[in-house]
Amino acid sequence: IVGYVMPLVPNAEVLLRYADVQWRESSGVAPETVADLFRDLAATVSGIHNASVVIGDYNDLNVLVAGSEAHIIDADSMQFGKFLCRVYTPRFVDPLLCNPKASSPILARPYTPDSDWYAYAVMLMQSLLYAGPYAGVYRPKRTADRVEHDARPLRRISIFHPEVKRPKVMLNPDILPDDLLQFLHQTFEKDRRGPFPVTLLDQMQWKTCSHCTLLY
Repeated sequence: IVGYVMPLVPNAEVLLRYADVQWRESSGVAPETVADLFRDLAATVSGIHNASVVIGDYNDLNVLVAGSEAHIIDADSMQFGKFLCRVYTPRFVDPLLCNPKASSPILARPYTPDSDWYAYAVMLMQSLLYAGPYAGVYRPKRTADRVEHDARPLRRISIFHPEVKRPKVMLNPDILPDDLLQFLHQTFEKDRRGPFPVTLLDQMQWKTCSHCTLLY
């Protein structure tokens, strides 16, 4: 394998920008567009898996968004056949593939389709709520319960934990439909895995309250 080519995606932004509240407000990206692009992204992920390929180091810098279409790039690090993907991004690597005794997520086992869907769920949450599952500050009452921030994914101490103070920029997760909220909770605290049920995005509705806070 010498290299690869791909079509140019004009006027695109990396998915990372969709978790930036200031950029979202200035660019006028509607939440409906976010739901549409994640439907499109889910179809692409499923197509890649159907071709017996695993994305591997799946993160918000290897997804380009143009309108409501998501394009996955950096195919040179994808995993297929005997070619394993050995690179990873700590915020998106599945903790089930990492050493649970480490001080931060470090890839220890080969990627699987489930690990791609885990990364998808991370990107979905941060694009909807402006913060990922392990954002914020963990402040346990008991000293014995304290852990380093980078170790929280390995201990499943997510923003759903009652002793985690969520970042101010983060929207309240309770604005999400109950089924979607439950799915995210089970993914990041109960190790639920598998393809994302795209029908959860169909349950979302948008309106603005009297305080100009976006509600789903």
